[in-house]
Amino acid sequence: MILRRFLVPGSSFLVFLLTPHTSLLTNQAWAASPKVVIDAGHGGTDPGAVSNGLKEALINLDVSERFRDLLKSDTDDTRGGGDWQVTMTRETDVFVSLSSRTDYANSIGADRFLSIHTNSFSDPSANGISTFSYSEGGTGARLRNDVHAEAMKHWPLRDRGNLTANFHVLRETAMPAELHELAFVSNAGDFVYLNDPAKRQEAARAHLHGIQNHYGMADYDPSAVTPPPPDDPPPPPPPSTGTLTGMIYDSSLGTGARIPNADVTLISNVSSQSDLNGVYTFSLSPGDYTVTAVATGYQAGSLSRTVVAGQTTWGSIGLAKIEEPPPPPPPPPPSDTEAPDISIAFPADGATTNQAEITVSGEVTDNLSVTRALVNGVDVTLTEGRKFAASVKLQTGSNKITAEAWDAAGNKGAESVTVTFNPLSGDPGTPPPPPDSPGCTSLPSPSASGLPPGLLAMAFLAARSFLRRRSSSYRG
Repeated sequence: MILRRFLVPGSSFLVFLLTPHTSLLTNQAWAASPKVVIDAGHGGTDPGAVSNGLKEALINLDVSERFRDLLKSDTDDTRGGGDWQVTMTRETDVFVSLSSRTDYANSIGADRFLSIHTNSFSDPSANGISTFSYSEGGTGARLRNDVHAEAMKHWPLRDRGNLTANFHVLRETAMPAELHELAFVSNAGDFVYLNDPAKRQEAARAHLHGIQNHYGMADYDPSAVTPPPPDDPPPPPPPSTGTLTGMIYDSSLGTGARIPNADVTLISNVSSQSDLNGVYTFSLSPGDYTVTAVATGYQAGSLSRTVVAGQTTWGSIGLAKIEEPPPPPPPPPPSDTEAPDISIAFPADGATTNQAEITVSGEVTDNLSVTRALVNGVDVTLTEGRKFAASVKLQTGSNKITAEAWDAAGNKGAESVTVTFNPLSGDPGTPPPPPDSPGCTSLPSPSASGLPPGLLAMAFLAARSFLRRRSSSYRG
């Protein structure tokens, strides 16, 4: 069925007739004057797709304004078509956040939401027309199908089909909604249609016929109706509010490094969030305001601005990152308080030798920072970083040999051994083997003669000297 509206000649009465048509809405109450919101995608600081010298935001706005004008003309023309209450989310090239668009449509109780966009892709061969709804099977999907069918009639481009998508303006609107991609601004063939004002008018007509069909009406192109000028039209009221807007960005990187989802506050009960482009917007009464922005990982920032009615005031805020404190310095190394461990490997303590000069050897075993080593007060050189050897002359009898070492901290270590020099012992100084070992001869112990070995040697020398003198006296 098709709903037709006729003006009875010679009267002010309207007559509505239903005639057969296959696109009448099923199980849906038809609003006598539907509220239609037209959403021109992008705008202002968000130009959308840009290619071949065209900006998507301006194409969307031009087609949306033409569609709006056709709906108004259709309302004024009582010979056919429909009766529409039409409004737009933006009527100039300004930025409007996605949430502001859907909040506005929901707040006025709109019946339908139609969003107009232009496509683009890195591959210039991509082309064609596509239309989206949030899901299949509902009124939004039927609205999408009606608009898409008319778009394909008016622009004979590639049909990319009726699709679904999780777009904000489709998901967050409380009324049936569709989003139409006119064509690809990045494609040479589609560009011809997007750049031609006459073809943009055809795109607007496609939207008019699509929503007429959606509400059960036949395609109707209204005639321009010029209303009589009003008597003494009142002057438009002066604007009562102004706009405060700006960007939240990383101050260390510049305004190009925007911070999305920052909390932006004017006073305790007036707050907002920066959108995905780091932009915030307030509509305010004229006056002075202080704006504060806070974001995770950044120090809070603020600025003051004066809002003027009917004007847009910019106030961008740079936030400084919160620097992590430097790690604490490492603890100082423990002071060296341990003395070097120096040991004499040869000769063994208590050894007896018949050599008047022997080589004393040893090493530093546990402290490698030794700076000096001495044997019996004489400096020695450490080889391989820790070994030493020194020649020591012995006196007859008992001799004490001392090895000393100092480290860089001034700590001293020492070890001493006692060696007996006995020229008659027959032992060159190697430590004596255990008694009764095969091939070894034990030196007589002091207990065998009753005297220490040193005294025995001295007695032997004295006796030999005495005998030599006696022999000399006999020969004389």
